[in-house]
Amino acid sequence: MVEMEIQRKVIEYRIVGGTGACGRAQRSTFPAGIEAPVQYGLGVSAFAVYMTQYQLLPYQRGAEALDAFGLLVPFAGVFMHDHGSACQRYSCWQAFCNAHHLRELTAIAERSPSQPWATDMIALLCQADALVGEAQNLKALPTGDVERLRTRYDTILTEAEAEAGNPPVPAVLAPEEHRKARERKRRAECDNPA
Repeated sequence: MVEMEIQRKVIEYRIVGGTGACGRAQRSTFPAGIEAPVQYGLGVSAFAVYMTQYQLLPYQRGAEALDAFGLLVPFAGVFMHDHGSACQRYSCWQAFCNAHHLRELTAIAERSPSQPWATDMIALLCQADALVGEAQNLKALPTGDVERLRTRYDTILTEAEAEAGNPPVPAVLAPEEHRKARERKRRAECDNPA
């Protein structure tokens, strides 16, 4: 018999900022690997891989396990994940990880060079990431940068729609809208296999 004890451990990291004697602003950094205000550690990732790849835990059991952990049912923020179907049933706002977007866009760009929108979207996401990196000391990106990014994003989606003949699905949807959009996409793929 193999027994596993699951417990939640929260580690909070803080940074310190100030002005040195020379008048120069100083700011400490987060430890390597800490890249978001809230993120799961390597133990959670390893456990998820073990359950889905080694134990072949199907969606329903995966969703029940997530419920049993009690992490997501009361969650009221924006839940960022990698498109995992077990994650999409929660009633919080959801966003998809851009690292996964980049991987999927790269695959599209490599398989379908006739669809330049994928390469354009990769460039836009990288540009947005660079702007966020440059704006570390600001509370938000400058309005002009945000508007330029949104305009370019909309243009890329419009071009992709024209090339593919399918309407693009918004990146962030309320959970029920997201489920319906995915179902429409699945039906369209079944009706028009590649």
